[in-house]
Amino acid sequence: MKKVLLMIVLLFGILLYPSNVFASDELTVEVTTKKGLYVRKNATTASSKKGGLIYNTEVSVYDNKYSGRGCSKGWYKISNGRYEDYYICSNYTKVINKIEDVDSGPFQEKVVSVTTGLNLRSEPNKKSKKLTTLAKGKNYVATERVVVENSGCKNDTWYKIQVNDKSGYVCSAYLRNGASTDDYVETCNNKITESKANSLGVKLDETFVEVNLTTQKLTFYKNGVCNIIASTVTGKSNPAREAIDTIPGSFRITEKTRNKYFTSSDVYSNYWMRFNLGMGLHDADNWRSKYGYRASHGCVNLPLSATKIIYDNVEIGTRVIVHK
Repeated sequence: MKKVLLMIVLLFGILLYPSNVFASDELTVEVTTKKGLYVRKNATTASSKKGGLIYNTEVSVYDNKYSGRGCSKGWYKISNGRYEDYYICSNYTKVINKIEDVDSGPFQEKVVSVTTGLNLRSEPNKKSKKLTTLAKGKNYVATERVVVENSGCKNDTWYKIQVNDKSGYVCSAYLRNGASTDDYVETCNNKITESKANSLGVKLDETFVEVNLTTQKLTFYKNGVCNIIASTVTGKSNPAREAIDTIPGSFRITEKTRNKYFTSSDVYSNYWMRFNLGMGLHDADNWRSKYGYRASHGCVNLPLSATKIIYDNVEIGTRVIVHK
């Protein structure tokens, strides 16, 4: 009799809780709607609300979706934390690529974003000197990966980064791949048309950078094929601040430098590409969180991830075309 009762209990449990929930991996997703996102008891908008998640909140969910009323792309089930086993609509989230999910094989320099307040240490050890504290959402270039056991980092993996004039290590458990400004960057793969090439004065197979001052957009073409489009911050005339407009024209990159220090503004950029006297292309995530307007001293400010792509694919002599 006991065996029969046990079988009934097990069958009942299987019916209530699909096995793929327990077998699936977990994802970290971020809330993308500024209105916030309701947490519900069941995978349907008809279900009662159990709370809410504000814009930019990160939450762990199971890597499978449930169909249900009111959510066209499916519902996620939250895997842990305050709202464990409740549901959110995936329509209003994006998957975050966590560092610990992809760390394998030879290390390649990459852009990372801080997910919480994080200390920069002089050595890859929690007991080493604290150089500074990094704010959530700030973006940096990781240049080295070091694995040190019993170092106070919960996944034993430290990344070396440059923060202005300081170089040190951060625990990768509190980083994610990509930048918080990636919403200002989009990929593209269309070939340049003959008419546009003629209007810009470039060859059909040329690698070049186009900066449109009217739309505040930069388009990078590699071998005649659109690679990325990024929002910019370009120059705005302001005599009181000794700021000037970004000058239109056809120029060439004359200098490429890492970790550029700007004495006039007391800031650093990870990538600097001079193209006209004191004007250049460079990242500005250290002091900007949005792009698409005029406010610089004449340079073309860019999101960090876009600047890295351009820096890695251009050479001294690559053309930069600036127009209205």
